[in-house]
Amino acid sequence: MPRKEALDAAQAIVSECLALRIRRVDRSLSRIYDGALRPHGMTIAQLGLLTATMLSGPVQPSRLGEILNLEPSTVSRNVARMLSKGWISATAATDGRSKLLAITRRGEDLLSDALPAWRRSQKQARDLLTPKGVLVFMEVTRAFGKR
Repeated sequence: MPRKEALDAAQAIVSECLALRIRRVDRSLSRIYDGALRPHGMTIAQLGLLTATMLSGPVQPSRLGEILNLEPSTVSRNVARMLSKGWISATAATDGRSKLLAITRRGEDLLSDALPAWRRSQKQARDLLTPKGVLVFMEVTRAFGKR
């Protein structure tokens, strides 16, 4: 039989923890987008990196991690996959120690081709969140972006 203190702690965490709830929403939304993007051979994480690379121009992987608030290992793993698929290219930076990533023509084509699938998943996610939920979500993410 669990101790009352531990049971109380577990119940409080399950009912109140914002991080656990956000992670659950994240996994649910990722499944929607990943499912839509699967026919294009990509995940929503890779789409985020590809769009950030497109909009940032030649960019260091560490800078992509900062832009998207990703762990270095996540960036490294996805960049390696994207390089192997020819969606991005890497060239030596002027400092000679780091590399710069740029989107390739193949990556640009992928972005264009995946847009309808992304739009369908975006609609599905918005419908699940409801208009009010979408507004709150956008406000919250803007607040975290200011940090």
